[in-house]
Amino acid sequence: YKDGKNEEARDMMHQAATISGLGFGNSQAHIGHTLGHVWGSVYHLPHGISVGLFLPYIVQYCLNNPDENDTTAKIFGNLAKQLGWTEWNTDEHTAANTVIDKIKQLQKEVELPTKLADTGVSREDMEKNMNTLISLCFQSSSLTMAPRSANTEDLQKLFEYAYEGKDVDF
Repeated sequence: YKDGKNEEARDMMHQAATISGLGFGNSQAHIGHTLGHVWGSVYHLPHGISVGLFLPYIVQYCLNNPDENDTTAKIFGNLAKQLGWTEWNTDEHTAANTVIDKIKQLQKEVELPTKLADTGVSREDMEKNMNTLISLCFQSSSLTMAPRSANTEDLQKLFEYAYEGKDVDF
């Protein structure tokens, strides 16, 4: 990232992107991809930047799933434990929130915008286009793949929270 002439790093990034792309064939993307794709297409932001920006917000949204049978906290909690980011006896939600912290840390390290306001779009422009943004979200098949379903109100709030850089609390 910081040294474009570092061919070994470029090769590793290429391999990581390829492996990620292969994973899409088996698993499908979900709501974070939907929001990022829509924002990027409406406001002409590179795909990776717009999708990456939404990641911590979507993980928070999924962790707040009111469905008691949801396994999101367990999955992200186990990820944090397996990567050594938290102790094995840490409760699932606390461990899962460690993943969000690590995502935010990585965003800063690679100088990725951390809120939609940092993408050069005014709040007024976002509000003016909110119906279009939401309509485009509902046209995306990846919207249905998340562990938590989003309705119109949720999508609007996700755009608003991501615009402000506010933690998702709903």
